[in-house]
Amino acid sequence: MRKLLDALRARRTLVENFGYLSAFQVVNMAFPLLTYPYLIRVLEPEAYGTVIFAQGIAAYYSIVINFGFQTSATRDVALHRDDPDKLSEIVSSILQAKLVIWILCLLSLIALVFAIPSFARDKLVYLFAFGTTANRLAFPQWYFQGIEKMKYITIISFWTRALSAVAFFTLIRSSDDYVMLAFINGLTSVVAASVAMTVVVRHGVRLRWQPWERVRDALRRSAPLFYSSGFAAISDQGGTLVVGAMLGKTELAYYNLGERLIVAASSIYYNMGRTLYPNLANSRDHAFSRRVTRLVLMAGLAGSLVMYFIAPVAVQLLGGDTMARSVGVLRILSPYIVFAAMGPLLLNVLMIENRQRSIYPNTALAGAFYVGLLVALTLMDMLTVETVALTFLLSTVVRFAHRCYLIRTHGLTGWFVAPLGNRG
Repeated sequence: MRKLLDALRARRTLVENFGYLSAFQVVNMAFPLLTYPYLIRVLEPEAYGTVIFAQGIAAYYSIVINFGFQTSATRDVALHRDDPDKLSEIVSSILQAKLVIWILCLLSLIALVFAIPSFARDKLVYLFAFGTTANRLAFPQWYFQGIEKMKYITIISFWTRALSAVAFFTLIRSSDDYVMLAFINGLTSVVAASVAMTVVVRHGVRLRWQPWERVRDALRRSAPLFYSSGFAAISDQGGTLVVGAMLGKTELAYYNLGERLIVAASSIYYNMGRTLYPNLANSRDHAFSRRVTRLVLMAGLAGSLVMYFIAPVAVQLLGGDTMARSVGVLRILSPYIVFAAMGPLLLNVLMIENRQRSIYPNTALAGAFYVGLLVALTLMDMLTVETVALTFLLSTVVRFAHRCYLIRTHGLTGWFVAPLGNRG
């Protein structure tokens, strides 16, 4: 432990950025949790579930718009952050590619809204929810992470989230105001993205229209990560759509509370891996990676145990008696914290060692397992919010186990375990 602390002191910027990234995640999770008790009681589960379903669809569009740039762009910015011209080229190419994808996604959503009767009844909800994709389009977290200046996104997120919370308490008064909830969420994302882009420009990044060859090259290099994230989204985001479409919006509200709490609890652990990525990409320090791995594993196990035992208290505090069904969901999902903590560490190494193409079959396997198990549960008439939660957890275990296999197969275990001759 002392060696780890000494290494962290020598990497002051790394520690600061982990703090800011953790604060960023806390802000993004804390404000929704603070407003949740009010919203679930005022809107009631049915109306609230409708908004959550629309946001689940927007989340899939967000993955398409991001196109894997969150990881690939972070690496490119980290490698060229001291070259203003190259940095401007990278940022401009990525934003241009995202803009084209965003327009295509918007057109497809409009077609869906007017083609599907159940969507048409709440068309404003789906269109306003699409506004949350502005975070993927023009909130360049990858840029700030690459230059290791995470304080900007933390500050921006805090103030926009705070303003949205004020709007919730002021403007949402009854279950008929669920459209307003979708509007406020979308507007918050647009404002945050606009402010973030202003900061990027003030940093000296010059946004210029790029040749399409350069944009295609950026898309080509990020494509394996996009395919990977697409399959990962099948299990990561699929629960919302499956429960909402097959079990109803009220059941979705139960599932969403358990999922929301587990994601909030695991976000700080997940940030450990994300914070380390730019540093390890440059330093390739195996010894430091091994020490951090041990710390992250112990922290993840402790977090999972704590979440399991406090589940009834957490659900009662946020949702009250009407949301008691969420306790079972949360307890089933509690081991997810361990895999959320350790998974990014494995992904970092595969990226650093240029094994991106291994990520695609990894997430494809987990996605296929998730879909297959859901189909089996449906055929056996065993589909419930609890079995959907268990399916999600098991698919996460499959994805993690296969990543461990990839690390071993490619001879990369030295990032996590010291060679036999070096163990004391």
